[in-house]
Amino acid sequence: MARVIKLGREEPIGATVDAKIELSVIEYGLRRMASGRRQRHLHQRWAKVLDTFVDQVVFYDVNAAGQTAAVLAAAAATGRPMSLADAHIAGMCVAGQYDLATRNVGDFTGVAGLTLINPFAPFAP
Repeated sequence: MARVIKLGREEPIGATVDAKIELSVIEYGLRRMASGRRQRHLHQRWAKVLDTFVDQVVFYDVNAAGQTAAVLAAAAATGRPMSLADAHIAGMCVAGQYDLATRNVGDFTGVAGLTLINPFAPFAP
């Protein structure tokens, strides 16, 4: 998590984004956890991440919808179908010309016009 926050602070505003779709998945996961110290700790860490990236959240619009359709069609044509949620995220990033910071680079590899950043990969010296 510290690497994600560090990346967010080092990248220029708008260079990386998070999508409201992904935010809802994280919120859902936190709410499904058993109540207790671990849930409270993760929720506090999540709140810190949100505070760091609040100005970089991107919303779904008409342009993103068109890009999502293009991403889905291209993925299907290459025999690598993509989930709708991942296609929404990729579509928003392509539409806004944003890089995507994700640990899950494999699911987004090959999306035309999308630059991927894995904030959990070892930093180059």
